Amino acid sequence: MVSLTPDWKGLFGANCRRSFSASCGMDRDHVQKLFSLICSRADRFPLAQFIIKKPIILLMTLFFLKTYPTVHSMEQTFHLSHDTCAKYVDIGLDVLLHLLDPIDLNYRFNQTPVHGPAGIFEGVLLAVDGTVCEVERPGDNNLQHLYYNAHWKIHAVDYIVAVRIRDGFFCFISGPYLGSMNDLSCLYYSGLLHQLLVGEKIIADSGFVGLDPSQAVVPYKPSPHHPLSIPQITVNMVINSPREIVDNALHKLKIFDVLVDRFRGDISSHQRLFVVCCQIANFLMPDSPVRARPDAPLLLN
Repeated sequence: MVSLTPDWKGLFGANCRRSFSASCGMDRDHVQKLFSLICSRADRFPLAQFIIKKPIILLMTLFFLKTYPTVHSMEQTFHLSHDTCAKYVDIGLDVLLHLLDPIDLNYRFNQTPVHGPAGIFEGVLLAVDGTVCEVERPGDNNLQHLYYNAHWKIHAVDYIVAVRIRDGFFCFISGPYLGSMNDLSCLYYSGLLHQLLVGEKIIADSGFVGLDPSQAVVPYKPSPHHPLSIPQITVNMVINSPREIVDNALHKLKIFDVLVDRFRGDISSHQRLFVVCCQIANFLMPDSPVRARPDAPLLLN
C-alpha cells in the first residue's frame, strides 16, 4: 500500500550531507504539502502516479532544482544510475509543471488596489523586471555574440517577469530571450503591454525608461546636463518601495541553483525549469511571503 506520508529524510539516505531545506529549497512539511497536492490532483495528469508510487521522484526533482548537482552527485546521493536519475527528474518536472497552479496573468486581479499621492499608482497591478540566467557559451561561433550579455559579461538568457504589486506573486513570464537583448526590448516582444486593460499600468525600474506613461510608471532618469528636480526625486522615492517587490520576488526565485549556476543543458529546456521554479515560489508564498504584510500601506497614503 502506498504511504501518503513518506519518510522524506530517509529517502535521501546517508550520502546527503546537506540539511533538508538546503537540499530541497523547502522544509519537510512543505514537501509533504506538495506531495499531498500532487495526490489530490493526480487524476489531471497520469504521470503523477509515478510520484505517488515512488515519492523519491519528487525529492530528486526538488534536489535537482535546488542544488543543480552533477550527474555523479545525483548518482551518489540516490544510489541510482544516470539514466534513471534523468528519467525521474524529467517526470518530476512534468508533474510539477502540470499540477501546480499555472502562471496566469488573470491572478493580478486577486489583490487590493494600491493608492498613492496624485494618483501615481492608479491602475497599477503589476511590477515588472527582467532577470538573467547564465548559460554555457554556445558551440556555434555565430550564436555566441547573440547570447553574450555585455553588462554581466556572461552568456545568458533573459526573462521578463511580472508580479502582483502587493505580494510578489508571479503572474506573467516571457522568455527566454537572447542574452544580448536589453530588458526594454524583451518587454516589447513579450506582448505584456498589449494585454493590459485600458487605464492599467505596470511599474518598473529605470531600465524601462521610454515606455508610454499611459502604460507604465518608471523612475525619472538623470542625465549629465539635466539633473533631477526636487519633485522628480520625490516621485522616484515614492515609487521605489512598491517597485522593489519584483526584486524581492526574484530573490525568492533565485534560491534555486539551477537558475543561478551556469546552465549546462540544452537552452531549449531552460524555460520549463524557470516556469516550474516560479510555480514553486508561488506555492510557498502563503507560508513564506515576500512582504510580511502585503495589504499594509506601502508609504503611499
